[in-house]
Amino acid sequence: MILTAKTSRVNRATTSAASPDAFACCRELDNWLRARLLERARAHRSAEPEHYAFPTCENLIIDPLPPQKSWRTAWRKLVRETARRVGREAARDALDSGCGLRAAVAAWKRAAAPLRGLRFHDLRHQAITEMAEGGTSDATLMAVAGHISRRMLEHYRHVRMAAKRTALDKLESGLMGGPSVENQP
Repeated sequence: MILTAKTSRVNRATTSAASPDAFACCRELDNWLRARLLERARAHRSAEPEHYAFPTCENLIIDPLPPQKSWRTAWRKLVRETARRVGREAARDALDSGCGLRAAVAAWKRAAAPLRGLRFHDLRHQAITEMAEGGTSDATLMAVAGHISRRMLEHYRHVRMAAKRTALDKLESGLMGGPSVENQP
């Protein structure tokens, strides 16, 4: 992965039907993640082209020349570090606002909680759900995600409660095309 490039390319697809745009749905996340990785690499003075985005770190010593042992290890360390930074910032804000130590610890835990257990694959579910809620057609979703069956698409697409409420509100107010209850005799 070249951190200064505009896009990432995954060379292996999980299904034979994966399109060249299979990971296009994650461009915004990709750009954000790339920026954070580049920021982290610069902070550790390891942003040269021959350095790895996920370098080896043994006994708190970062060596940018050999890669992490596995993607899973790299992802877990990235999530753990992000949770620690978010928690630290929330605790600092709590202390700065005059709250006590217990409130700062509680703020730390609250801020870091959403990241606990976050898997890289969860981002795929999130992207597909957001595209579906944005009105992207099923055929387009299947092409972008590389799904060959509707069943697989349904596995990744989750309808949030807010989207369900919005649809029901539209139905109730007559915006779905049919006559509303109030207009009927």
